[in-house]
Amino acid sequence: MLTDAIIDRHGENIPPEELCRILNKVCIPMAGQRIANLLAFEKGTLFNFEEIMIELKLCISLLFTPFHQHLNKLADKPEELAAIWLSLLAVVSQLLGKEVEDDGNDQKSIQSELIITTKELASEHLRHSVIVLITNKIIDGNNTNCDSRQDEISYLTWNAIGNIPFCKEMVAEWKETAVANNVNNIVTSFNNVETGSDSVTSTKDRVSA
Repeated sequence: MLTDAIIDRHGENIPPEELCRILNKVCIPMAGQRIANLLAFEKGTLFNFEEIMIELKLCISLLFTPFHQHLNKLADKPEELAAIWLSLLAVVSQLLGKEVEDDGNDQKSIQSELIITTKELASEHLRHSVIVLITNKIIDGNNTNCDSRQDEISYLTWNAIGNIPFCKEMVAEWKETAVANNVNNIVTSFNNVETGSDSVTSTKDRVSA
């Protein structure tokens, strides 16, 4: 499977430039298009709910997992990282903005259930990504302007998420969780220094540099 090929031990040897091309030109567009196709049912089409749900989960994994797996490497290419993240965010925004219609028709009811389940899964992945990016200072949890590249990514991120009704009520909790993670990281780093352990390395500050 494509996701496995990118995140296994061989994927670690992919040059950053090629990795950016694969994610931005192959993985994200392919996953986005397949999700759209899976959720667009033709009237009278026979389908298996469980099989479609399995494929949707694989598509969502293809969107997020390689991005997380290679975040350290991508952080050395801030322009490419921003392009990949914003492309990913655009696909997820389209998915989470999809309207749920249920007029009592059995097929429509199943489709609505599938869309809602997919939205919940995608929003959980998005939450995790946002928290990771805030924790690594790639985006700012309280950004309101665009004075730097980091500010621009932050502004575009929160603007996009703020325009998704499905996620609006969750944003405050995401930010609070990220702040809590930052505090825990500081405490952990301090304890490592105190005990003589190796310091914790991260992608912090590389994007804003």
